[in-house]
Amino acid sequence: NKLHLMIIVNIPFFGTSSSISFNSKWRINLKQFFPPMELNPLHVHVEICLYDSSSARYEDVEQLVAEYLQHRSVVVKTSEGVSLEIPEDDRLQSHVQSITIYCESRIREFTGTKSIVWSDGGFRSSFHVYKLNDDEAAMEEMEKGDAPACQQWLLPSREFHGLWDSLIFDGDVKTSLLDYISTTMLFSDRQVNSKIVSWNRVVLLHGPPG
Repeated sequence: NKLHLMIIVNIPFFGTSSSISFNSKWRINLKQFFPPMELNPLHVHVEICLYDSSSARYEDVEQLVAEYLQHRSVVVKTSEGVSLEIPEDDRLQSHVQSITIYCESRIREFTGTKSIVWSDGGFRSSFHVYKLNDDEAAMEEMEKGDAPACQQWLLPSREFHGLWDSLIFDGDVKTSLLDYISTTMLFSDRQVNSKIVSWNRVVLLHGPPG
C-alpha cells in the first residue's frame, strides 16, 4: 500500500495563524517557526537617521526616541512619511539627522491622515535606526562587451533617500511590495527550507518611468 500525503500550506502574512495538514490527521503548527504577530490594523514605523559622525549606540537612540514619543500625539499618513521635529535633547540633537514616521494599515477603508496618541497604544510600532551609505554604485559588466550588466548599491543609500515618497502607484502596490519583501526576509531569517515552502526571491518592477 502506498501512503499519499496531502500537504496544505497557508503562509503567514503579518498576523494570520497557520498550520500544515497531512490528510487532516497530523498537524504541524507553524508558530514554532515564526514569532507571534499582533493583529493590530495599524503598524507604525519610526525611521531614525543618524549623522555620519554619530557614535551613539543604536539601542540608546531608539530608547530615547521611544520615551519622547510616549508624551506626544503623532500624525501619521498611509501614503507618505511624516517628518517629526527633533527633540530638544542634547543626547539626540547631536546625533539624529531626521525622524520620519510611516504607517501601514490593514484596513482598506483607512487612507489619508490619522492622529494617534502614542501612549494609548492600539497599534504596532517598529523602530529603525540607521546611517546613510555614501558609496557609489558598483558596476558589474557582462562577460562579452562593455555593456553594464547591472549596478549594485549598498542600502540604505543616500542616493535614494527620500525617493520612496515620490513613487505614486494605483492601489496598494507599495504595501503589497513591502509585505512580500518582509515575508521573504522573515523566511530567510528563520531558515525556511525552500524545498518545502517555495517562493521567488526576485522582485521585478517594470512600467513607465515615474
